[in-house]
Amino acid sequence: MVETAYQYIREQILKGQRMPGTVLSENELASEIGMSRTPIRSAVSRLEQEGYLLALKNRGVLVKEIPFREMLDTFELILTLQISSFDLSQEKNASYDLGVLGEKLRLQVEATEQRNYSAYIDHGLAFFRGVIQGAQNVMMLRVIDSLGDRFKQSAMVNYNLTPASPHFSMTPLNQAVYQAIEAGDYGRAKEVLHGANMEARRRALQGQM
Repeated sequence: MVETAYQYIREQILKGQRMPGTVLSENELASEIGMSRTPIRSAVSRLEQEGYLLALKNRGVLVKEIPFREMLDTFELILTLQISSFDLSQEKNASYDLGVLGEKLRLQVEATEQRNYSAYIDHGLAFFRGVIQGAQNVMMLRVIDSLGDRFKQSAMVNYNLTPASPHFSMTPLNQAVYQAIEAGDYGRAKEVLHGANMEARRRALQGQM
């Protein structure tokens, strides 16, 4: 039951259904999920340890704010991992699985057309991971895996807070990267990713992220 409660609360946080600044009540969560407070308390404690929640004395638990800088730095690190993967793949004479990458991209395009932002983020991250996998470096994959959930939460919160701003920009980015990989032009792929990082910083300065 603890795992059920944990996954339920965590998924709501990652999808932005429980926004930063929201105070959660163990009693309300227990009633909502349909279980006693004991597994809820254990699940909440686990999410506190992972940095998603903050206990408030006699007031419940708070969904923690995501520092703006953390969101920007996380995206930059993900882009940097991809850029480095092209250098390593060339040094190791490794190749990319275009079929697998193409399928991940197709799913992201489909989610974009359906305006399903949560699925769009999931498939976008899967594409990023597929690119990084080309470096054949286990530690790089562990890093991207550790960043995924936090990146998704940041993206979903930003999406909910800025409905009028342009979104879904990762789709054309990944399309351009895929086309460069397909053409064997890794230099072009790196240029695209560098450009995406500069654009993210420009938008951040204008308050558009």
